[in-house]
Amino acid sequence: MHDVHGPVMHEYGHAAAFHSDWAGMRSCVSDGGNAPDVVEYMGYPVPLDGGYHIPGDRK
Repeated sequence: MHDVHGPVMHEYGHAAAFHSDWAGMRSCVSDGGNAPDVVEYMGYPVPLDGGYHIPGDRK
């Protein structure tokens, strides 16, 4: 049996928030992950690639 919860939530995230239709996501992508709330939470910038994913080579 395959776990489908992870992929479903991943795709839901793209539909609900991780899409260029949302100004907050456009801003996050254009500023290279340097949004103050992201840096405050993570402790460092978290840039996204063109598909709104965190690149695999990031910590």
